[in-house]
Amino acid sequence: MTNSLTKIFALAAATTMAAAPSALLAEPGGNGNGNGGGASAAAHANAGGNGHGQMMADARSGGQWGEISSELKGLNASNASQNGLENADPDSMPGRLYAYQQTGGLTIDDIQDVNVARQEVATLEDITEEAMLELFDDDDDGEISEEEQEAYQEELDAARAIVDQLEEEFGDAYAALAATREGSLTLSAEALAELNSRLGL
Repeated sequence: MTNSLTKIFALAAATTMAAAPSALLAEPGGNGNGNGGGASAAAHANAGGNGHGQMMADARSGGQWGEISSELKGLNASNASQNGLENADPDSMPGRLYAYQQTGGLTIDDIQDVNVARQEVATLEDITEEAMLELFDDDDDGEISEEEQEAYQEELDAARAIVDQLEEEFGDAYAALAATREGSLTLSAEALAELNSRLGL
């Protein structure tokens, strides 16, 4: 049983990462109502700052700059001054970018962690009978005993708890970033790094 959660997590990670080489912004599943999440997200963003700076330097030297600017579209309003962001109408793009900035922002790793965790829950919730036997039939008798069913439920509860924890930590930033995308829920790693860089995240 010790390897079952590892197998499920690996499957969830492979499913999520195969979707696209970008930050996949799923709609927030929770309120993300912890103010502490912003500070923690900021810590993550700052910890990855050097890597993001190198990413942007590579993008510029590789001729990708025009593509990134084109992808950002309305998010190019992030070039506004800090004063302009702070005093913008909350419903305007600069105002929405300011709201995102105040959450502490997200890194590509933050987004992928949330998406992998969500996919893990979905994998467990939609598990097939064959997969259930493979992962939880410890005695290989071809049936799921009451004890094995309880082990499955424990892992599902644990996976849901991880999603809840991540959404509490990053939910505000997720919601704020999604609000700037106007329905588009994808943003490349390079474009996200550039946006964060402009906003000082």
